[in-house]
Amino acid sequence: MMHLVIPPEYAVVQKQLERYSCNEAGIRKQIVVVPKLQLGGVRTVVLGNFSFPVPGAQQGVIVFDACAGDAFKHLIDAGVSRERLMLAGVRSWQDKQFFDQARIRYFTMQQIFSMGCQDVCDTIMENARGWKDVQVRIHMGVTDPAFSPANLGGEPGGLTGRELLYFMQRLAFLQHLSLVFIYGTDLARDVNSITAQLIAKMILELQPRNLTQSFK
Repeated sequence: MMHLVIPPEYAVVQKQLERYSCNEAGIRKQIVVVPKLQLGGVRTVVLGNFSFPVPGAQQGVIVFDACAGDAFKHLIDAGVSRERLMLAGVRSWQDKQFFDQARIRYFTMQQIFSMGCQDVCDTIMENARGWKDVQVRIHMGVTDPAFSPANLGGEPGGLTGRELLYFMQRLAFLQHLSLVFIYGTDLARDVNSITAQLIAKMILELQPRNLTQSFK
């Protein structure tokens, strides 16, 4: 089972989610919509702009974002170890020197293209398995606007919808993945509900999976 916090402006995502009974692996949908974030116990996906809870002392954070901004500085100031921070999908730097000096692990879109999603995801999973708790933050601007026209980044050269779903399918195997935030959209700008459909499929693929449910 997985919890979903969905604000009114994301109602179209819930409508798209109702179209599906299972994800691509055939795992039946077991998602409960809850009115607010309740920490502890159940994996929870939160949609929309949200005040991120301060990560715990042993919690790691994986961020999918096109722009490497000040968020990582705030995480380090909050006490999150540099060894428990990762960034994927960046293609626009604000302060690359900070990331290099802090030795924060990152994967640019150029690296993802040259290495391939599987190798990048293998590295992310290998690191995250050593953390006691995992939080994932996904700004939809990490995708190319062709695949999510309502994302607030709008910069070409990002992940395809298929690539983003692959990352979600792999991350679902992390048994200690507790929180996922999906944000960075203006669904009023969506085209043919493409972004809403992609987010709905992301949610489905993030349902907890175990080793008996082989990845295909």
